[in-house]
Amino acid sequence: MKDQNDLDEQARELAQHLGIDEQDIKERLRYLSLTHEDIGLIKRLSEAAKGQDTAYLWDHFYAHLQGFEKSNRFLTSHDRLKQLKLTQNRHFLELLAGNYDLDFFLSRLKVGIRHD
Repeated sequence: MKDQNDLDEQARELAQHLGIDEQDIKERLRYLSLTHEDIGLIKRLSEAAKGQDTAYLWDHFYAHLQGFEKSNRFLTSHDRLKQLKLTQNRHFLELLAGNYDLDFFLSRLKVGIRHD
């Protein structure tokens, strides 16, 4: 299992390889047409979720994925599944925070790396 420091380093290396930097992020946000109003709505959702335990969402998400043979193959280890849920929940909370900067995109990469 990759520890957090390895995961951080792999995400930075992958971002660099893919050419993801602050300028690329600005372009992606323009491409997605994510407006200040949209970000405001997401931040309000974040306020509503504050203090709420959102980890239960991932129990349902991964239970659904375990219903498929291809995805269930990498979801059989309790420790691995726990790490996937933690990584996914961390990214979800970052999404709700509405700060779409390089760290946010590195977090997205970490979710993919953790699943890989």
